[in-house]
Parts: sequence; structure tokens; C-alpha cells
Amino acid sequence: MNNTPVMYSDISGESAVAIGILVGLTMLELVLIVAVVVVVTVMILEIVNDFYYTKKLLSYISKSSSLPYRGDANVPGRLYDENGNLKQKRWYGEDGLPERDRDYDHPGSMDLPHDHDWVDGKRKDEHLNVDYDKYPDDKNGDDEE
Repeated sequence: MNNTPVMYSDISGESAVAIGILVGLTMLELVLIVAVVVVVTVMILEIVNDFYYTKKLLSYISKSSSLPYRGDANVPGRLYDENGNLKQKRWYGEDGLPERDRDYDHPGSMDLPHDHDWVDGKRKDEHLNVDYDKYPDDKNGDDEE
């Protein structure tokens, strides 16, 4: 009878209350820790997600190195450098595909500005004289129409 639970009984109940409080606090702590971990994980994922899309958007807006392939019909697209100077202009045809590019500034020894034609969806390498009659504009990018 030395191994009976009666030997380990607590008639006053003080030990049971102490064990219950200890277990209760541990469970509460565990629940709080899990809740904090979940909240922090969600916040980190949101920050990473927001950072990725913000970086992508800023990269597209401020550091884009080229104009979009498609554009609004008969509305020229403009690309500016980081100082706000006009770098390139693109004219789009009725179908929204590029017809003509005008380069105002880029490295190299060619005359600036110069134009490039687009044929069958591809920009030609040949540097053309600026055609102000068919593709009018001034150096500030304002159309003279």
C-alpha cells in the first residue's frame, strides 16, 4: 500500500491550487506566445510583400529604362531621366504599336536628337534625321500640333 494515491493526497488542496496555477500560467503563456508568433509572422509577410511591390512600382515609375511597347494610338510616350530631362519619345500608331522613336540623350558619338523607325514590331538600329514634319515636337517634349 505504499504506492497508493492516497499517500499523495493533499487534503488541504494547496498543492492542487499551486499546480493548477502553474499549469494555467504555462498554458496562458503558450497561447500568448503562439498568438505573438502568428501576429509577427503575418506582419513580416505583409511588410515583405509591400516592400516587393513598392520597390517594383518605384522601379517602374522612376527608373524605367525604356518606354512601353504598346501605347495609346497617336499619343506620344515620353521617357525622362532622373533629372526630369526628356530622354526619349515614342509615337504609336492607330494599332497602339510603336512607329517612331526619337532619342534625345544617351551615350555614344551619334548626333542627337535622332529618330529610329519601327518595322514589323522591331526597332531599327539606323539613326535617322529628325522628321519634325511627320513627328513634331520640341526638345521639352511638348507637341507642336
